[in-house]
Amino acid sequence: MTRRPEEALTRTQGSSSDKAANYREGVMNRTHWFWIWMCCALPLLAGCVPVAWEVWGPSWALSAIHVPPGGAPTAVTVVDGPLDGPLPPWLHRGPDFTSGRSQGRATHAWRVASLIHAVNPDAQVTVVTVLDGQGRGRRADILRGLAWAAGQPVPGAPVNRHPARVINASLVLAAPDSQCAPDLQRVVAAAAARGTVLVAAAGNDGGRAATRSPANCAGVVAVTALTVQLQAASYANTGASVAVAAPGGDARDGIDLGFGTSASGTSYAAPLVAGAVSRALALHPGWSSEALRDQVRRSARPLAQAACPGGGCGAGLLQVDRLLWPNL
Repeated sequence: MTRRPEEALTRTQGSSSDKAANYREGVMNRTHWFWIWMCCALPLLAGCVPVAWEVWGPSWALSAIHVPPGGAPTAVTVVDGPLDGPLPPWLHRGPDFTSGRSQGRATHAWRVASLIHAVNPDAQVTVVTVLDGQGRGRRADILRGLAWAAGQPVPGAPVNRHPARVINASLVLAAPDSQCAPDLQRVVAAAAARGTVLVAAAGNDGGRAATRSPANCAGVVAVTALTVQLQAASYANTGASVAVAAPGGDARDGIDLGFGTSASGTSYAAPLVAGAVSRALALHPGWSSEALRDQVRRSARPLAQAACPGGGCGAGLLQVDRLLWPNL
């Protein structure tokens, strides 16, 4: 049966390898070991669910992009799947645009939010639910979620009194004609006019990023993924629409999220950029969204031709320190 366009499904852009599947997928912070003990000792205790996923310990991904210590208060919104369980103080639930279809245990939004937090520990991250627990969603819900995140009025949704300065979209919509749909482009343009920067995953099809939205929309910071060798990942979409690359790992060496968990995909490259952008906007409040996008490119470290054949990795590898302090 042919699915109508408004019912077209999307998917998140990441995969995971979980060596602690019986415990929980995710990342632990040292401050949450008490919760771990309680949930292990009393498995039937109400509330024994993921508490806070934060990158714990050294990470090749954070080292590669030169993340300096510290953070900067910024409002960031993740347009993604549902969140489970109680939340840490820096993480918040936004509206659910799926009409109740987001039931089920999900990990993707937690991981994306945690990577933003790893780069900018002072960011306040809100997750807007537009996908179900399996990473599937409707195009209309995604557009509504993006619009709400940027502070645009959305019928039936509460007024967003704290619009995001940065939106992370680790998801894709098919764009076979390599064009950003006019209604989606209008949402992106309206967000940019308010000073909001949209960071989007390029997609995991091993093809052209131009065939995936919102990464192919004008004004979006499209992010592709690199392996631990800082080469374009075989699964990652690349091309002229990509602005910058960041670590995304692969099946063998994913981004180490701690506690025996790793993940790979452009889904996890994008939030590293979103976290960096959120710090830059706080340090440079006078930068427009366009100026910020330009600075992301200028501050990147160029990659050798062999690392990204065809030059489809944008300006190169994200460098957070150079983005924050351009005269470094």
